[in-house]
Amino acid sequence: MKLTTTKMNIKTVFFFFLILTISNFISGQEFNPGKERWPVKTSVIHFLPVKEIGLQELLKLPAPILKYSKNAREEYQDHRFPDTVGKHHLREGDIVTTYGYILLAAVEKDKNGADGDYHVQIRTSSKWADSCLVVEATFPPFITGNKALQDSCLKVRNFFDHHILKGKKKACFGTDGTSAPYVKITGQLFFDAHHMTTQPRGKQNCITKEKMKSYTCWEIHPIMAIGFIRKK
Repeated sequence: MKLTTTKMNIKTVFFFFLILTISNFISGQEFNPGKERWPVKTSVIHFLPVKEIGLQELLKLPAPILKYSKNAREEYQDHRFPDTVGKHHLREGDIVTTYGYILLAAVEKDKNGADGDYHVQIRTSSKWADSCLVVEATFPPFITGNKALQDSCLKVRNFFDHHILKGKKKACFGTDGTSAPYVKITGQLFFDAHHMTTQPRGKQNCITKEKMKSYTCWEIHPIMAIGFIRKK
């Protein structure tokens, strides 16, 4: 009985990775792991409790560090920043839920190729403009040692594949008559300290080519759950 169960588990895992490999091949993407704080981006330290935080508050959170020095870069490559910020005493690694409009979703690329993340920009408004929060849907095979997290990331990716990207590498909303979907998002609060020394992030609109900039280094990364809801 145990042998049969083991064989079934092996087949299930093999089938799971086969499907992902086929999907990756068909889409023409070759995903490679990222580098900057990658161990933090692809893990969580707990699933509960979950703190519900308004998107506007997340956009205004102060940085947990004053400067991202070389020593800090080395120290926090695989550790989370410990200091709390904001009125709810949030810290990196907390699991948070927030609500917002998806204005953009795109397969993430960097100078080393694609790291496999779906880069998503959400706003409190359904209109295309500056000031957004970046949230990231991680490529499931890069999650190791945590099957529950891997499974949740797979469900999140399926949501984007079926409802948002629909076979495209990039999707934009809020312009040209397209209504922006309103969603509930849960995931890890992550501080992308690398961007403390870069220009504000922002990808171009699919049609107008206008950028939407994010003025905070805070993210939700990885997204652990997402779904459509009606705006209250």
